[in-house]
Amino acid sequence: MKYAAPILVALSVAACQPGQGKASGGAEVVSQTKSAPTPTAHIAVIEAFDLAERNDDLSAEDLIRAANILDEIGAKPWETTLDKPGEWRRSAIAIKPALSDTIKPFRGRTRGAAYRKDYLSPDEAHDLSEVFYAAEKAVLTLDASDSDLRFTVIDPTDDKTICERTVKAKQTYSCSWVPLFTAALDVRVQNIGDRDSSYLLVSN
Repeated sequence: MKYAAPILVALSVAACQPGQGKASGGAEVVSQTKSAPTPTAHIAVIEAFDLAERNDDLSAEDLIRAANILDEIGAKPWETTLDKPGEWRRSAIAIKPALSDTIKPFRGRTRGAAYRKDYLSPDEAHDLSEVFYAAEKAVLTLDASDSDLRFTVIDPTDDKTICERTVKAKQTYSCSWVPLFTAALDVRVQNIGDRDSSYLLVSN
């Protein structure tokens, strides 16, 4: 996976310079162009999915490694996404039954990145909702597969756009901000290309 320079839309509780304006929840827009680094945990989730689902020569050991990566960082499924570590371990045992005696449940951390893996046809969009907490840095990372995707985050309370970017096929982008108030935000992922495409969305 090639990581492009991520995008930052930062919302700060500090006062901003004159002329920068208000954003979601009364926060001040600090920058709409500064690059936000993709968090290490988000990169680990993407790498786990790459290892388990994009490897043409998949082995039972690869599936176990991918499951362990998600467990070790405490990653959890977002909304309707299946519990991937469990799914990958079952697949590993199907490939190599002898592994069933060596695999032990791994609880991981109680709080970690949330992930959603899904698929979109051309022009199809998924509308999601996620709660972000006041004064805690929020980061959303979108990993596109085979098509360009439109990535939008909106605060429905005042219809303010926090993040809006086109994520090119095979690219990864992150949006980061610090909300002033705890609130559920609307997240939309739309396939604007002409090919079916999977995507991986990761939230902290």
